[in-house]
Amino acid sequence: MGSEDHGAQNPSCKIMTFRPTMEEFKDFNRYVAYIESQGAHRAGLAKEWKPRQTYDDIDDVVIPAPIQQDFDDLERKYWKNLTFVSPIYGADISGSLYDDDVAQWNIGNLRTILDMVER
Repeated sequence: MGSEDHGAQNPSCKIMTFRPTMEEFKDFNRYVAYIESQGAHRAGLAKEWKPRQTYDDIDDVVIPAPIQQDFDDLERKYWKNLTFVSPIYGADISGSLYDDDVAQWNIGNLRTILDMVER
């Protein structure tokens, strides 16, 4: 594969970056197998991140335009929605951002066993 070569099995559990080409990503299962063969799964999914700034004294934090909320009203709305409105999850929504004829980079068309679900 043309992506960065990280050595076999990633013994240091280093976070790895992969940049698949369009050609490499055409066979999604093969590309995932390649990533695993490089040991990327040993390090986890998240890229490096830095925590937000902390404050020594919370009293020094100034919120320029704080939101005014009535907690009793918020609680009423919460329980009303919980009782009468069923939650919507991304997995429950049919559709895709891609046209039907797009095969590459289309999460809805990865040609995995998940494609057989609900057919």
